[in-house]
This record gives sequence, C-alpha cells and structure tokens, in this order.
Amino acid sequence: MQKHLFCVSIPYLDELEEQAKKAERDADLLLSEANELEELAGTLKKKAESLKKLAQGYRRAAEVIRESVKDVPEDILKERAESLMAQAQRLTERAEKKKKVEAKAEKIPFIMNGVTYAEFLVNSEAGSLRADFRYPITEETEVFQIIIKQLLPVYKEKGASYTAERDSSSTITAIVAENLEAYMVTELLRKLQGAVSSDVKAGKAAVPQRVKDSP
Repeated sequence: MQKHLFCVSIPYLDELEEQAKKAERDADLLLSEANELEELAGTLKKKAESLKKLAQGYRRAAEVIRESVKDVPEDILKERAESLMAQAQRLTERAEKKKKVEAKAEKIPFIMNGVTYAEFLVNSEAGSLRADFRYPITEETEVFQIIIKQLLPVYKEKGASYTAERDSSSTITAIVAENLEAYMVTELLRKLQGAVSSDVKAGKAAVPQRVKDSP
C-alpha cells in the first residue's frame, strides 16, 4: 500500500516565532538595564565612601580646634568664640555647596553592542569629569595616547588638574580631571568617547567576562 505524506500546518507558528524574538529582545533590554543599575550602585558606593572621608575630615578639624583652645584662658576664649563660630559656619556652607554641586553631576555610560566600556561622571558647573573604564588602559590604547599623553597635559598648562587612578597591579582604571573650563569639559567628554570607540573597534578594549555578564 502506498503511503501518503501530509504537510501539517501549525496555526500561528509565525506569531509564536515573533513572540519568541520579542521575549529575547526584552531579555536583552532587561540585562542592559541591570548592568546600568549595577554601575549606578558602584558610583553611589564611591560617593558614600567620599562622604565618609569628608566626615573624617570634619572630625579632624574639630579635634584640631579643641587642641588649639584647650589652654586658652576663658575670657580670651569667649572673645574668640564668635570668630570660631563664623569660621565653622563658612566651612559648613562650603561643604553644603560642594554637596549640591556634586549632586548635579551627570552620569553618561559608553555602551557599544550592549557592552559598557566606560562611564563618565560629568559636572560642568564644578568643572570636573571622572572617567571609569571597564577595560585596562595601557600605553597601546587611544585613551592613553590621546587623552592622558596629549590632551590632559595641555589642560594642565591652562590651570586644570588631573589624576589617573590605578588598581593593585598599577593598571589605570579611571581618570579624574578638575578645575576645567566649560569648553574643556565638553571637549574632554567628546574626545574620551572617541578614544574609547577607537579602542573598541581596534580590539584594545577587552572587558572581563564577569563585568560583561554581570546582571
């Protein structure tokens, strides 16, 4: 007996495939958002550590003041009390102003192909820019050759300051530039983005797998 083959049609097969693709896209988006939240948590942790150091500075200042007046006669101390209170008020106002300025900093992640290669914390009002890199900045990278070796020294001659933060193996992981003029902030951000993009395209921006895949 001759066997007949029949083509079985499954209803809505195309729709199911579209739903599967949509689910994959949504999953990729959620993973990307999770990575950004993790990076934000890291930034907030650094701010918290900075505030703790500020608190330590306040306590050291208070101790210095206490030591400086412990042997001063009471009548003279009363005369100086107003001056000390005014000084304390100025320090408090300065700290509050610094806190407000830091709160205005804008976080700008650099993402290519779903991978975050760097994160920039830009504060135009304060004239500062911090760049945290997710890949090692070696002498072969564009970030080192263009930004660290060429651009930042030019800014320094014009009154700006900068430091390169390193890990335990002396590899550069971040750049902090301060006392920048407004045009310097804009230019530095643009050139940093260009340098990181060049490093990625040239295969010089190897992000560790644990950073790439972290939820």
